[in-house]
Amino acid sequence: MFNLKRRNMSFLHILISLGILFPLGNNTNNQIHLKISNIPSGKGNILIAVYDKEDGFREKDQTFKNLTIPAQSGNIEATIPQVPEGTYAVAIFHDANGNGKLDKNILGIPTEAYGFSNNAKGSFGPPSYKQCSFALSGKKTLEIKLN
Repeated sequence: MFNLKRRNMSFLHILISLGILFPLGNNTNNQIHLKISNIPSGKGNILIAVYDKEDGFREKDQTFKNLTIPAQSGNIEATIPQVPEGTYAVAIFHDANGNGKLDKNILGIPTEAYGFSNNAKGSFGPPSYKQCSFALSGKKTLEIKLN
């Protein structure tokens, strides 16, 4: 005789084993919460880039996620939701003039405020991915002070 309960239970086991019902290591409740301070003015936008690998770090077309929020003088907070568990680095800058890029002077020194996760700073140039990287599992709050 055909056992319907047994058949449904087998199907449930298959779904669990495939990770369809309870995916492991890909928790969509993970999020990066940013507390950004030292924003010089309310002009323009704050551009936030999240990177999930070292190759292409700080390159505009290599971001994992991007977020643009209106600038406000002082401090702001932003949340990047639904980030899988893993290792990430965040780069932020205040695009005061709204041209979509970090402006620099003739020597290549940024003229707009910027910051990185871990408040990392480079010796002669920007910090590396390793200096900025952090592990994400659950909710992570980062405090980043713009320079």
